[in-house]
Amino acid sequence: MDKNTTAIIFVLLVIVGILAIAVMIQSAAIPAGAYLAGATSARQCNDKIDNDGDGYIDFRSKRTIVSDEPAILAGGSDGDESEGNILSFQLGSDPGCSAVNDISELNPNVQCDDGADNDGDGLVDYNAPGVVVSGDPPGDPGCTGPTDTDERNCGDKICQAGETCSSCSVDCGACDSCADSDGGFNTNTKGSTYGIQGGLFINATDSCATGTILTEFYCSGTTIANSQFDCAANFSTCIDGACVQGLR
Repeated sequence: MDKNTTAIIFVLLVIVGILAIAVMIQSAAIPAGAYLAGATSARQCNDKIDNDGDGYIDFRSKRTIVSDEPAILAGGSDGDESEGNILSFQLGSDPGCSAVNDISELNPNVQCDDGADNDGDGLVDYNAPGVVVSGDPPGDPGCTGPTDTDERNCGDKICQAGETCSSCSVDCGACDSCADSDGGFNTNTKGSTYGIQGGLFINATDSCATGTILTEFYCSGTTIANSQFDCAANFSTCIDGACVQGLR
């Protein structure tokens, strides 16, 4: 065996040794049983299973094509997708996977893909139509996809954080409102003040507390308010919800 052949064999053995050490280090980085919530295998992003039920599977990347390696077809995998420059996710890649060796397809930073019931309605994350994962709760209808950052959905009969009477009255109830038939604080005209207060419809009519004291209802913004007014101050008498002059 000549010197060149010996040198080549030595270099190859060194490369094989380095690769073997790298594999052992990578395996040791994930201790036995170190799974995230919802995990069923050590590396969910490379097990060809839709572990979180969102209709997407594993980590797959679209890379630049290099001269010594064939292109990866859409949705395909050569088992070494971490090489090259990642340009964008291909159709089918789980958005919860950032690398081929991720241990979970969930993304703790995205409400519709974090495995948690963020809005308290008993439903969790986005589930693709027709996809059922054993042990998973039903999908949250507030999620439009696995990259949706908000589980809240108007119409689930729960007024959740961020929902208001104006943005979702079906969950949070109608907003307070107020209208006054006599135009406001008008002691000379009997009127009715009405509107929604705390989710209930209220109709309050001006009335006489005594022969001279008027209880006048009026609007203070969207709140139904009232004050008592002494009709005698205007040389009047309180009759049927209004101050009337000349009848004392």
